[in-house]
Amino acid sequence: MSTAHTANGPMDTAAPVPDWASPALARILGRVAVTRTEVGDRFPLFADPGTGQWTTTGRGSWTGSFWTGLLWLRPDTRGQGPTARTPYGSQTDSPTG
Repeated sequence: MSTAHTANGPMDTAAPVPDWASPALARILGRVAVTRTEVGDRFPLFADPGTGQWTTTGRGSWTGSFWTGLLWLRPDTRGQGPTARTPYGSQTDSPTG
């Protein structure tokens, strides 16, 4: 769940995930976790279909905002909210911790 702080106090900003979308979202975020481990603090560009080896970039190229968005989505779906976010997605995703 996400919360935003307004003049009237905290406000829930997370939309509920429909039942039909939950399995797909779980698979996507599971793959994001695996990819995050494989690429470290770099941005994934593409993986070799034969080996699965990622080609990465340090500057993001065209994938930068997509990858960052996926990393920012993970804490919300795990009930950690935006306070768990770091530049790398969440406290557990940080290359230093």
